[in-house]
Amino acid sequence: MRTLGRILGRLITVTFSYVIACVAAGLIVAGSYVVQAYMAGPVDFPRSQIFAETLYVSGLVAAFVAVYAFAPAILAIVVAEVFAIRRALYYVIAGGLAGLLGYAGFNARGLIDGAPELGSDLLLVAAAGFVAGFVYWVLGGRSAGILKRPVS
Repeated sequence: MRTLGRILGRLITVTFSYVIACVAAGLIVAGSYVVQAYMAGPVDFPRSQIFAETLYVSGLVAAFVAVYAFAPAILAIVVAEVFAIRRALYYVIAGGLAGLLGYAGFNARGLIDGAPELGSDLLLVAAAGFVAGFVYWVLGGRSAGILKRPVS
């Protein structure tokens, strides 16, 4: 019975951590476009409106991240849970790869016109994946391992 409770607890932790990591990736992507707009010149919108729109866009991006990066992220999470991998570097690299593979899946559906620019799109997606992987590690990865004893 304890094992079943531990598995249920890990499922809740994994789900919560994945959702928050997707939100973090969305904030990175949306925030980068806001920074680019500020660097391009003066912006005629009030800061409160820019902040609200950034949060809105980051929510939309988080939804796309959650859908398109789901398969590679779940694969990495299952591997980490089975082998009790608790190193931050694993999650950061897995997050970057999940972001890139998710972007490739998004691009393969024809939703983006033209080929991605190596300098901007792919690096931004990889950076967002690195951040998402780190956030996941902070929330759920440090205690990975379904059948291992929890870290004291």
